[in-house]
Amino acid sequence: MTQPKVGKNKWNQEISDALEAYRLAHRYMGHLLRNSESGPEARGLIYAQIAHALADISAALVELQRIGNGDREDEQRQPAIVCLCGSTRFSEAFREANFRETLAGRVVLTIGCDTRTDGDLFGQLPEAEMDRIKASLDELHLRKIDLADEVLILNVGGYIGRSTRRELEYALKQGKRVRYLEDTAPNGKQ
Repeated sequence: MTQPKVGKNKWNQEISDALEAYRLAHRYMGHLLRNSESGPEARGLIYAQIAHALADISAALVELQRIGNGDREDEQRQPAIVCLCGSTRFSEAFREANFRETLAGRVVLTIGCDTRTDGDLFGQLPEAEMDRIKASLDELHLRKIDLADEVLILNVGGYIGRSTRRELEYALKQGKRVRYLEDTAPNGKQ
């Protein structure tokens, strides 16, 4: 959805009015359900459906506000947020990409430690503990992708391992823009 051609204050007022309408609708739906002649289970199911729909509306309005704020020419644009994804064995590629992306004016989200591989960091731990930590870090990296506007896949030598492939697929499902360090992107995607 494109921001209407209106002034900054008008745009913000329209968004504020929509958010207030959402809040009122939520409150009135609660009153309606409490006074309904339906049984408690039916009211609970209806309320859950309404609450879910209203939550979707709220999220869309907040996103619209965020996009609108970034698209106005009369305000300074926020820098893009890029998440680096790749094998931890390519620590030099992470450092170089972090530096290049920062110089390009982007906020960079990257791995927690780019000086040693996961094996170097956690290899002394029992396998079950190492697997638990790795799963936790993998999940944390997906949250970084959620925060990012785009993802940069560090496919050094064309290599994309299992974890990176999972992150790539997740980013695509989330509608994130995906770039590759090297032109040898999988399945001809670039």
